[in-house]
Amino acid sequence: MKPGNLLFNRSLLFALLAFSTITLVGQARRAPGIGGYTEEFLKTQWWLGIKVGINYTDPNPIVSYSSISTIGLPEQDLDKGYEVFSLPGAQAGLDMTFYHRGFAIGIQPTYKRIRYKYFNYRTWGFVAPNLFDMEYSIEQRIDAVDVPLSIKYEIIQSGKTRPFVMAGGYYSFITHAEKKVDIMYTDHATGSPIPTSGGTQILGVTQQFQNYAGVLGGVGVSLDYLNIRTVFEAVYLRGLTDITNSGNRFTQTELTSIGDVNDELKMDNINVSLSFVFPLRYIDKQFQAY
Repeated sequence: MKPGNLLFNRSLLFALLAFSTITLVGQARRAPGIGGYTEEFLKTQWWLGIKVGINYTDPNPIVSYSSISTIGLPEQDLDKGYEVFSLPGAQAGLDMTFYHRGFAIGIQPTYKRIRYKYFNYRTWGFVAPNLFDMEYSIEQRIDAVDVPLSIKYEIIQSGKTRPFVMAGGYYSFITHAEKKVDIMYTDHATGSPIPTSGGTQILGVTQQFQNYAGVLGGVGVSLDYLNIRTVFEAVYLRGLTDITNSGNRFTQTELTSIGDVNDELKMDNINVSLSFVFPLRYIDKQFQAY
């Protein structure tokens, strides 16, 4: 089994076990005969649960690099072409939040798979039929553990539906990275150039990346029912530090031979997620529902 798939399966199993444990604890500690919350009970509360969702990535190259040098041609000819918010990723983790009178501070350690795509184009020769084109389509996959710390403010602080805004920061620990490289070449010597597949390679490139940090902001809404709170949120994560390990930039010979080395790069993400959380302060008899 590939390392990336193993990590993803482990994170999914972790999320399922966490959900089962939290559900059992919630049912065991829930006071009998109590069917809902009171506003007083919700003014100060601890919440714990699981969080799942999807993400999209916008790679932002700051400085471009290549292992190939141009002679008499602009260096920009070696720049990569990046796709923006094109490939979905996934995430799963825990949601731990302390709430008091409209404000909440939370930490959500999350395992996530990030995906983005870029292209390299290479042409040898100037005029057909003495031309040979190569196109490298590369899907970058990164597995990371995000540790975001956020502050939320509820716009409406009563009732079962409560919209909120949020802001904060995060730090990400990269656990695994790999590139899927699709090669396509075109030989113009025949006079009728036909693109031909040059195969696909999957290469581990974890050492070419490093942990990174950023800030975040977003909006969401929470919905209370029975003994559960469901939280839907959309968050924009702005990367502030380079994700590329510059010391290992030219160490992957399979990639440097085709001119592909990582740019100095920051990542932005859009995360859309759904949390199912349970209260840790349970209702006692003085806070029985009406």
